[in-house]
Amino acid sequence: MSLLDSSRQEPRLGLRVLLAEDQEVNRRVAMRMLERLGCRADVAADGAEALQALAAVAYDVVLMDVHMPVMDGLDATVEFRRRERTKGSRRRTPLVALTGLSEDGDRRLCFAAGMDDYLVKPLVAEDLRDVLERWGASRTPAIDRDRLKTMCGGDAQFERELLASFRESATRAMNAIADAVEHGDAAQLASEAHCLRGVCLTIGAAGLAEMAKSLEYSQNSKDREALVDLLSSLRAEWEVVRGDVEMLMGSAPPIASTQ
Repeated sequence: MSLLDSSRQEPRLGLRVLLAEDQEVNRRVAMRMLERLGCRADVAADGAEALQALAAVAYDVVLMDVHMPVMDGLDATVEFRRRERTKGSRRRTPLVALTGLSEDGDRRLCFAAGMDDYLVKPLVAEDLRDVLERWGASRTPAIDRDRLKTMCGGDAQFERELLASFRESATRAMNAIADAVEHGDAAQLASEAHCLRGVCLTIGAAGLAEMAKSLEYSQNSKDREALVDLLSSLRAEWEVVRGDVEMLMGSAPPIASTQ
């Protein structure tokens, strides 16, 4: 396997990536490559864990090993694409197969399952970078960075302080919103969703603000299932926004693992 040349300044892609890989050595090498590219990554040890992670987080790119225990990458991809269609998702999450085989027939199986691209193992760092740049390029930043920089007048220290305050306020509001939905407290739901929408608009997190608005105006809804679905979507978008915040602050946490 080829690791990225540590003497070169590699681009920081700032992508949220899910790595579905059951072999520990392969995981460690891939995670090291992703870290060097400035990606924030989570790990799933099989297809079933990958589906759980995908239900909770809106990943920019998924790297899916084809052969895994419990549920392999092909079955997991078929099921995930089915869920995307059922949910009516406007965004197709890029899924990249990780396979030890490079025959045309194997590639066709990956594409037929719903994968978008493939990488042959052992991984080559430059190939991984190219794939992430290709499929991550369509990602729309969760935060309007130009707006944020203009608002902060180019003051990097103030920008970091503002983002830290936003993260604290938004985390509190997210917890309060979840509590309100759980207990059916319409007044608290409207108040906290309104608060979240306000701070999101301030820093330019328009997508999260729009979702908060939907919850704010659904305060009198009697459809608890619909509220739970809205909350689930809000949480997924919040994970993306929080990842962008941490990247912009230059203090992204160590690469996470679900193991």
